[in-house]
Amino acid sequence: MAANVFGTVVYRGIAVDKRLRTTQKHIYAVGDCNGGVQFTHAASEQAITAVLGALFNLPKKFSAEAMPWATFTTPEIAHFGPVKSDLHPESFRALRIDFKDIDKAVTEHESGFIEVLTTLEGKITGATVLGTGAAEILGQIKLLHDFNIPLQDVAGVVQAYPTYSLGLKQLGANAIYER
Repeated sequence: MAANVFGTVVYRGIAVDKRLRTTQKHIYAVGDCNGGVQFTHAASEQAITAVLGALFNLPKKFSAEAMPWATFTTPEIAHFGPVKSDLHPESFRALRIDFKDIDKAVTEHESGFIEVLTTLEGKITGATVLGTGAAEILGQIKLLHDFNIPLQDVAGVVQAYPTYSLGLKQLGANAIYER
């Protein structure tokens, strides 16, 4: 990925700007043809961005920076955002809970983990989930990220018992205690 002199982003495909417009501003390129992230959910989001721009002239921008992805294997893995090796060690906190500490996973004999990366102030920057329901758990974390809700705010959410979501509640409590 590189930006050219026109401010467009080139991904080995059709060059587009952040609104997904080509050099002909009335023509948009979405999905695999622009060479960006090649996920169905990314193409869908790009289509929404393009339609809002083309039909309603709304300046919505597309960003693949925190695009979630999941691999539906056994175990399932899901991720969004940076990984620890991409960040300066003093600039983030990694909060992790193993499935062995989540009652639902224990009763179902499942292994895995939930790991959330936050800024030192508590803003969620990324997450990795490995195990049963990873994509659904990641979806909850992504919602917190997108609405700028700190992980520690989840500590006060009442969750049904036993659920994997209780793992997020426990991570939220850990975020409070590790401040």
